[in-house]
Amino acid sequence: MSARKINVLDLFLIAFILMYYGRLSVVLFIPQYAIDYNIPSIYYSLHFAMVSVGSAVSNILLIFLLRKFNTRTIFILVGFVSAMYEVLLYLFPTPEVLLISGLLIGLAAGCFWTLTFLVICEIIDAHGVQTTYAMSKYNVISTIMGAMTPLAAGIIVHYFGYGIWLLSALAFLVLSTAIIFALKDPIYYKTYDKYPIKDDLKKVFDDRHTLITFMLVMLLSTLTMSTWSSLSKVFFTNVGIRDYWLGLLAIVVSVVTIAVYYVLARWQFTTRKVLASLGIIIFAAEMALIMFTSDPVVVFILEGIIGSAGVAAVGFATQNIIKNTFRERTYIGRPIFATGMYIANAVWFAICGYMIASYGGYDSMGTILGVSVNQYGLRALMLMLAIISLLWAGLMWIFEKRMVDDADMPAKADKCKANTD
Repeated sequence: MSARKINVLDLFLIAFILMYYGRLSVVLFIPQYAIDYNIPSIYYSLHFAMVSVGSAVSNILLIFLLRKFNTRTIFILVGFVSAMYEVLLYLFPTPEVLLISGLLIGLAAGCFWTLTFLVICEIIDAHGVQTTYAMSKYNVISTIMGAMTPLAAGIIVHYFGYGIWLLSALAFLVLSTAIIFALKDPIYYKTYDKYPIKDDLKKVFDDRHTLITFMLVMLLSTLTMSTWSSLSKVFFTNVGIRDYWLGLLAIVVSVVTIAVYYVLARWQFTTRKVLASLGIIIFAAEMALIMFTSDPVVVFILEGIIGSAGVAAVGFATQNIIKNTFRERTYIGRPIFATGMYIANAVWFAICGYMIASYGGYDSMGTILGVSVNQYGLRALMLMLAIISLLWAGLMWIFEKRMVDDADMPAKADKCKANTD
């Protein structure tokens, strides 16, 4: 592999790292920001719902934008939209801006992640970069950034306040956008105006396997694990895990995730069906246990070690399912199903917000199985997430057996490939 081929990937990943920090350092600390600026708690779930709405819109919008504009132009637009919500949060810490920023965050996020995946696929195809090498490098960098970004942002918030936190993110955004603007490789100037959208959409929706994959893997993980990933930031802040402690928690989660992936990749203990079901049950157990405690050390251990191990096991068990489902549909299939996921998530966050409010909100006291707890509304939601997770584990075990058994995966992949030849 020549130095030129490596540099194309590395240069893009440098821009990815800078934009990752510029965007995610703000997104991760918005719940703490909202609490410290005394924004009413009813807006928290609405903020996350707006993020999902924006993400849904952006994935559909991106399909049509890519027919007229190249990836370089759209990445610059993502940088501009991200800068908009950071400036708004800096100037106006109000409930209205929290909702507007949620919509803008979603618009930027949906485009950012889909474009990143698309560009890496284009680099692989155009420059002959080995798929395993490119994807492994991307996944490692994403994992490291997922750990370091909250820690760096938490330290800045703790020692310098929210103003410097937002300005530092804005500086990284400007730098990353400047790098994207300077990129000259032809892949960044490619459009998809000749892509047969109608034909490929028909293939997507006619494929029963694809539809069930969406329902069983993407949708249910969104309604449980992704929901907790967002709302947990409010819970952590209220029990005292904030600033750099939130960053340290992210590092522990990343280390546990990498360890689980490493162990499972080297030693195949069981089938993917068993592994996925077990991981979901572990996550449900975390929800059941964390309902009864406000001790930050116990919460740190439950989330950082037990819960993250379960989530990692599910991710490992289902990654091939998702990869094989969308292997020939990078441009159309992934955004379409992501849109469905985000629409469901937006509705679900509104339902979650209503449920939390109906049980007294984030500040209420209550009793669960004889144990007095604070944040009663949020803990009632945890119970619902635990129940849905157990239902999900059962469905992974009994429904559409061919999706989650290792034995059928190569055959299914070969069949998909044969159908596209």
